[in-house]
Amino acid sequence: MSEAENLDRDEPISFGCPRMVGEARLPAYDRLRSEAPVYKDPLTGNYVLTRYKDVRSTLLNHRQFKTDAGLVGGNRKSPVKAEVEAIYLAKGPLPGRNLQTYDPPEHRQHRAPIDRAFDHWKLEALRGFIEEQANFLVDGFIERGEVEFVSEFTIPFPLRVFADQLGLGMEDASLLKLWADVGVEDIDPTLPPDRQVEAAHVMAGMNEYLQKAIANARAHPGDRLISKLVETIDPEGTQAGLIEIMAVLRAIIIAAGDTTTFGLGGGMRLLMGNPHLVPVIRDDRDKLLAFVEEALRIVSPLQTLFRCAAEDVAIGGVTIPKGAIIEARYGAGDLDPEVFPCPYQVDLERENVRSHVVFGVAPHICPGMLLARTEMEIAFKVMTQRMDNFRPARGADSYEYSTSYIAHGPVRAHIAFDRR
Repeated sequence: MSEAENLDRDEPISFGCPRMVGEARLPAYDRLRSEAPVYKDPLTGNYVLTRYKDVRSTLLNHRQFKTDAGLVGGNRKSPVKAEVEAIYLAKGPLPGRNLQTYDPPEHRQHRAPIDRAFDHWKLEALRGFIEEQANFLVDGFIERGEVEFVSEFTIPFPLRVFADQLGLGMEDASLLKLWADVGVEDIDPTLPPDRQVEAAHVMAGMNEYLQKAIANARAHPGDRLISKLVETIDPEGTQAGLIEIMAVLRAIIIAAGDTTTFGLGGGMRLLMGNPHLVPVIRDDRDKLLAFVEEALRIVSPLQTLFRCAAEDVAIGGVTIPKGAIIEARYGAGDLDPEVFPCPYQVDLERENVRSHVVFGVAPHICPGMLLARTEMEIAFKVMTQRMDNFRPARGADSYEYSTSYIAHGPVRAHIAFDRR
């Protein structure tokens, strides 16, 4: 899929370059991992890590690499910071720190009630509902033998599930996608000031909406995830608790809107390239679960997260100065051939199939990972049981990839298939 030699060696690599998006990143990852695994991006000034061992060890080193890199909304260091803060305050409180921006031991204090909420939320009881949503969407296109898979399945499927868990009507599910996309864009280190202001208007609108959803869950408690978050994080109804719940929901909305969506779209492309796997994952749940992990690893819907150097620190012989921003490139680390031999191949027998860092690593591992895995498992189960012979419907123009700095996956996918 990727060869380092295909990269123009006369042009410096920068992930801030508009052309360095989608699958165009892959040759750069391969070359950097081999030649400069700790690399200072000439456009952003960030230090980019591409080896698995460096990505993982940096994520686990909370003393030298702090999680709060100052790149989110009202917390961003920016010339329009005051304007952005005013936009948020007009519709509610400033956004709180995301759980991912706390370091131990403070992180544990904030993570514990969230873990309890997910423990009390009975995901297994939702499997029937999740499968019902998958079948409902497939019913809408199966007679045609062709589908624009992103708009008709990969976007609405996880958002319909999560809209239900927020107590929102299905008509509001499209709002979740908007918030997810803008939420990812909002942590792009190259985002220009005018777009930061536009993003603040969208995300402040989300916060306003979520405040109403939280108030409704408090007034009418139930078994939905939002009720469990209210119950465990903020039973007394405090302002600090409200801010924290909104921060958690923001993170999960982004995960639902991008991780699962891009994982499904990229996974379908892998199936089309490996048609022999369709009957295998249809008939063997263990192989299906392995396919989900391989799809997540290869696609890597979240390409990078950021850390801030707390002191001068050396990685791989390169000194990173205090205050520098580090990009832990998940998308590169999970394709490291030293850890995953033949990394671009789907290997359902891979012994370390769950060793990828798509969902982060402890203690910052994504609390919604079980939901994402369950949704992908059920989606591919339904599709392979009801359809076969998946193939591109429009040749080379069948797929178009996201131009996001952070996220990776198809935004358009025209697929043909046979009904079983």
